[in-house]
Amino acid sequence: MSEIRVFVIDEADEMLRMGFIEDVDFITKCMVQKHQTLLFSATMPAEIKKLAEKYLKDPVHILLNTDKVQPDNLTHKKISVSQADKEKALLEILRSEEISQAIIFCNTRSRVEKLYKKIKKAVKGVDYIHGGLSQGRRTSTMNRFRRKSIKYMVTTDVMARGMDISGVSHIINFDVTQNPETYIHRSGRTARMGKEGVSISLVSSREQDMYSEIEKKSDFKPGKFQKSIFRRGKKSSSRRRKK
Repeated sequence: MSEIRVFVIDEADEMLRMGFIEDVDFITKCMVQKHQTLLFSATMPAEIKKLAEKYLKDPVHILLNTDKVQPDNLTHKKISVSQADKEKALLEILRSEEISQAIIFCNTRSRVEKLYKKIKKAVKGVDYIHGGLSQGRRTSTMNRFRRKSIKYMVTTDVMARGMDISGVSHIINFDVTQNPETYIHRSGRTARMGKEGVSISLVSSREQDMYSEIEKKSDFKPGKFQKSIFRRGKKSSSRRRKK
């Protein structure tokens, strides 16, 4: 490690959440030579500020524009649906939307595998990935997705950050995340490099409060957020969000 001149700590907030900070601390202590440390974090809670004070010497802080957390080329849609009808609603979306590639987010590994087993009988080009799979399996699956051999990827939030897949046109939140910041990260997997993107959320009645918090924290522009209702395989006309 004596030859290391630049040490990069990426996704610091996520590493903190997953308990990897002790590993970062160990690596830092091993680098006694002069080096530059770069720390990147999507959010800046108190714990990350303490982390910066500990690892960085006379740091320069660069804060990106937080007033614009979502690009103009990203359209958000909400579909109100019962929990029992979510799979039916998802299949309707996959059949009706013009999708080049889609990432379908679930909140748990078991939900990912259960959903995959059900929809693979109805659509082609679907696979799944989550943190419980071997590294080799995850790498192989991701490579197939990048090559567009996979059209629909069912996944946990393991794909919510750090993934740049140019062909992704749609994000589908099969489960609503409890964290507004995670919603932003999920949605950020589409509408990249100036391309149009769509983020669709299937919202059950018990998820409505969480989704309302996402709307509030994400502050979507009037007219960009389209609401629709899914009922027995049909969608009503969209209603614009009022402020």
